Amino acid sequence: MIFYPISAIINAITSIIVGAIAITKNPKSQLNRAFSYFAFSVALWSICYFIWQISEDKDRALFWCRALMVGAIFIPPTFFHFSIILIGQRKKYLKKVIFWYLISVVFLILNFPKNFAVIGIVMVP
Repeated sequence: MIFYPISAIINAITSIIVGAIAITKNPKSQLNRAFSYFAFSVALWSICYFIWQISEDKDRALFWCRALMVGAIFIPPTFFHFSIILIGQRKKYLKKVIFWYLISVVFLILNFPKNFAVIGIVMVP
């Protein structure tokens, strides 16, 4: 089904454009930076999702499926970070934001099993 890869690439392009606009308008703004982190996480997820959908063999598909999880893992903490800054409660929730980023790093490490070595885009058992 061609709809899924097309929607993924449209989502990726849109997220990159919106994130780039936000960061270039005012790069010193915490709100703009936090939004850009969120938009780029969505873009990473979408790009990997697109490549996963068009993969022709199972090893590459598995690699890109795990790679898309990198973006998916960081979408919730980046959105939380953006939301906290948006409502003006950064100082109050700073420890929680840091905690959720650390939890995401743990999930990132657990995403790739230790018995696989990533070489380019080929996973070798």
